[in-house]
Amino acid sequence: MLGGAATGAIAVALVGPSFAADMPVKAPRAQPLAPPALYNWSGFYVGGHIGWGRTKFNGTWFGDSGVTDFSGGHRSGVVGGALVGYNWQVNTFVYGLEADVSFLNWKSQTAFFSGGLGESGDQLSAKLNLLASFRGRWGIAFDRTLLYVTGGLGYAHGKIQGVDGSGPTVLDTNFSKWGGVVGGGVEYAFTNNWIGRVEGLYYFFDESKNLIGSSDSALVQVKDAGTIRAALSYKFGPF
Repeated sequence: MLGGAATGAIAVALVGPSFAADMPVKAPRAQPLAPPALYNWSGFYVGGHIGWGRTKFNGTWFGDSGVTDFSGGHRSGVVGGALVGYNWQVNTFVYGLEADVSFLNWKSQTAFFSGGLGESGDQLSAKLNLLASFRGRWGIAFDRTLLYVTGGLGYAHGKIQGVDGSGPTVLDTNFSKWGGVVGGGVEYAFTNNWIGRVEGLYYFFDESKNLIGSSDSALVQVKDAGTIRAALSYKFGPF
């Protein structure tokens, strides 16, 4: 009996390790990967923009050449400038303040003649040369994409000039007009710092100016302006 027990113990000792090695081993549970951090829109930024826009000039010329409508109509052209702002992000909502200035040269000019084309005539011109705004922004962020609307104060600056050909007398005046501005757009963060956008802005104002000369006078109106522009800005953290 003792010999049989000893023989069994020796067999178990020899076979046990190889049998254990053949037993299936449960693989360790894979740890879930942490989701990538979403882009943070909070921070200060500066940038520049370029685009296209138009405004409308109209009015009436009262002079020795007759009473004639100022056929200024719609005038359009290139617009470009700079912008600066700050964003705050709460969850997926983004709030911000932005100021910008745009430089342009949208001009309309009309000549009026009391006689033949060879005679000295009257001229009237109107020009819009600057737009600016201070706006709030409200948007929803989808990681690196931001959809937003915007609105606030708008500002327009320009010049109106009339030439009384019978003088000749040059009548000119600058105008500065505060109004409102609304718009919207989409932004995309290409990197943590560089952000591109496309947006549209509509400035609403109605400026009227009178020019009074020795024999001629004029009433000129500059009304509203719209722009579509692309912008590139640089954001200073956090990320």
